[in-house]
Amino acid sequence: MSKCIRAIPFFMAILLVGIASSASAQSLECEAGGAVTDAANNPGLVADCTALLAARDMLAGTATLNWSADLAIENWQGVGTAGTPRRVTSLTLYRDRLTGKIPAELGRLTNLESLYLASNYLTGPIPAEMGRLTNLESLSL
Repeated sequence: MSKCIRAIPFFMAILLVGIASSASAQSLECEAGGAVTDAANNPGLVADCTALLAARDMLAGTATLNWSADLAIENWQGVGTAGTPRRVTSLTLYRDRLTGKIPAELGRLTNLESLYLASNYLTGPIPAEMGRLTNLESLSL
């Protein structure tokens, strides 16, 4: 029985290391791939890019989003940026045939002012992390 108890923390440690490695890899992609120009002077937009890349597949489901580290974030489908320095302030994916779930990573978009995900085929609960969006003024699910 004690072997099982010791195995669980080890497994969880491996899982957490994998998640952290994935997030740091996405951050590097955002910095080096061209999604965020002048990444050294805009860590906030790098963080937004990282959150969106982490959310992409869960949100899209069987649909396709053009979010890629090789494409400027300003050209990503449904993503709007504003401010100085630039940050993601809107996410408008209305009628984009998304079939996934609302990812918790969207709660990391701290400058998000509007979120439109209505008229898609999303399932599941609204993640508690969405409560972190203190700048959110408009929401349509």
